[in-house]
Amino acid sequence: TLTLTGLVSAFILSDNDGGFTRLTGEYELNQNVQLTTGIILYQNGSKTNFREIGDNDRFFCELRYTF
Repeated sequence: TLTLTGLVSAFILSDNDGGFTRLTGEYELNQNVQLTTGIILYQNGSKTNFREIGDNDRFFCELRYTF
């Protein structure tokens, strides 16, 4: 089973105030093994929390085994 999820959060009140995009994919290899991977992309903006965040993009990966 493959599940894809996308989330976009942007703050656009007056100008480019910043935001982020998160894309995630979950793949169930079998009943016991699940692989999750994704990326988070940050956009700089004029808001205090987003001024210097643009260079902090992230890639993540998780392999889960349950028994």
